[in-house]
Amino acid sequence: MILSTGEALVDMIAVDIDGRRLFEPVIGGSPLNVALGLARLGRPAGHLTKLSTDMFGEAIAAFMDREGIDRRFVRRSARPTTMVYVALDPLGVPSYAFHLEGSADRSMGLDDLPAALPAEIEAVHFASISLFLEPTATTLRTLMRREAGRRFISLDPNIRPSVMTDRALYLARFGELLDHADLIKASTEDIAWLHPGESAEAVAKRWSESGPALAVVTDGDHGVVAAIGGRTIFVPAVPVEVVDTVGAGDTFQAALLDRLADRGRLGRAALAATAVEDLRPALDFAAAAAALTCTRRGADLPRFDEVVAFMRGR
Repeated sequence: MILSTGEALVDMIAVDIDGRRLFEPVIGGSPLNVALGLARLGRPAGHLTKLSTDMFGEAIAAFMDREGIDRRFVRRSARPTTMVYVALDPLGVPSYAFHLEGSADRSMGLDDLPAALPAEIEAVHFASISLFLEPTATTLRTLMRREAGRRFISLDPNIRPSVMTDRALYLARFGELLDHADLIKASTEDIAWLHPGESAEAVAKRWSESGPALAVVTDGDHGVVAAIGGRTIFVPAVPVEVVDTVGAGDTFQAALLDRLADRGRLGRAALAATAVEDLRPALDFAAAAAALTCTRRGADLPRFDEVVAFMRGR
């Protein structure tokens, strides 16, 4: 099983109808999307978070049950569900407004962590605003430190500048997260915020030489660069007609984790011993899965058979 950690929320996606702007609620949150992507690909997946008992929290819990996401590590709270308002530009690229003060998923304390994770969990994924907002940030960093070296650690910084307002503080925390990660996946937008003026390839190469065994940077329709031990590979994006890009990065992360698990590479030593060119099939699969998500409204991640059929039909 791969366990994802962090926020579980409701995206309120803007829809313009007859001159009026309406908002459609869609269950999401980057870490929960990764768990969803894994489950839909047929990979056992669980989620660790603090979930509200309000009507939205109940909907998220029912959603997790329908999708086969293990929620034994979910703690419940009377605090409200985090809400994120999402507006899309003409190219389908989202902008976000977060409403998360006092919400359930940002209130995780150390006592909400399981004393130990079961042996069936081979990897733990950490991502997004939960790594910045206290007290959840300290709680999840504690879990990462505890599990690093025991289990494969996956990381997606998923930078949200409107929330991560203390850049110096975040950069200090990010250095610690990077030290414990075995895999990092970031976007070029993340790179521009973390390392202004540096290229995706340069950053991926440096990360893979001094931190995670595998570093991957996605660049939308320009493709993906990945690095192991300073050796890099480029994989082109899959051209599609984009509806929106919500959840595309989470889809890529889930699909890449799924393919690494399928090939027995969810381990630092296994990845370090892998020729970067041998990752091309896994990266191609992840790129195809992300492209499929871009053809759908909201974070509607594909199932394994859909990705396979899509790749065969190209």
